[in-house]
Amino acid sequence: MENAWDFYKPILSSEYPLVDGHFSITCYLKALDYCYQRFKQKYKQKYHRSVCMEEMDYVLFHAPYCKLVQKAYARLLYNDFRENPEKFLGKYPNLSQFQELSVDKTYNNRDLEQSFVSVSTDLFSHCTAPSLLLSRQMGNIYSGSLYLCLLSLLDSQVNSRELVGKRIVLFSYGSGLASCMFSISVRTPLPQPHTIQYEHLNIDYLSKRSNETLQIQPISIADISEKTDIHNRLNQRKKVEPSQFVETLAIRERSQNETPPITPTVDQAALFPGTYYLHSIDDKYRRYYDLRE
Repeated sequence: MENAWDFYKPILSSEYPLVDGHFSITCYLKALDYCYQRFKQKYKQKYHRSVCMEEMDYVLFHAPYCKLVQKAYARLLYNDFRENPEKFLGKYPNLSQFQELSVDKTYNNRDLEQSFVSVSTDLFSHCTAPSLLLSRQMGNIYSGSLYLCLLSLLDSQVNSRELVGKRIVLFSYGSGLASCMFSISVRTPLPQPHTIQYEHLNIDYLSKRSNETLQIQPISIADISEKTDIHNRLNQRKKVEPSQFVETLAIRERSQNETPPITPTVDQAALFPGTYYLHSIDDKYRRYYDLRE
């Protein structure tokens, strides 16, 4: 975490941020470097051995756009190269030109970027590309993009047991900036509801509730896929002309500076059932939401 002016909203009368594009990408990659190094340190402390990206089954990223995700995966291999160059140089001798390059000079080095994107193509196709279905279809949803990638991955493997027993590394990022890297493993669902005591959970504020229990309902990857129904919902989207999209944005812009009370114009028919939407803002700026049945 650090203070960085890469993407922020200083103009309260506008809903659009100010973005320093090149600097924002550098912040993202620097945060990724730091998180990966910390991840490797913690992994070694826990398992008493080093780890590299080739050992991870799947790697998911905060996804502003898919090309950055591919650069990010390549960046992880660059980190592995820095730690153990001999492992790479036998197969990719051209990488030797980057061996003595200082880290600060690598963030905007296109030759390095393209070289490691090329080296990582096959691993990226297996470990990360399956997680980008929804990002490619929907674009950047900002804070939820990492978990949109997780949902894409789960759906991509729904008809097989390929994910069971596999480890998924996730990199979360927010401009400004804050970031973290962690991993999860996929297990077979419990055969029936399972009850555990809060004190057995590794969560400080819950562990104090020693006399209470938590019931865990079994859920499978197939259950998640069925409930989210990704492909049908994508196919149900309504196609509109670009001019209608621009007008929709213009309505949002005009409403940005309206004085409450406000009742926004909402086309409920265009919303999926179960969608919450802003119903009104009263004269005390309290916001009220409704549910599309």
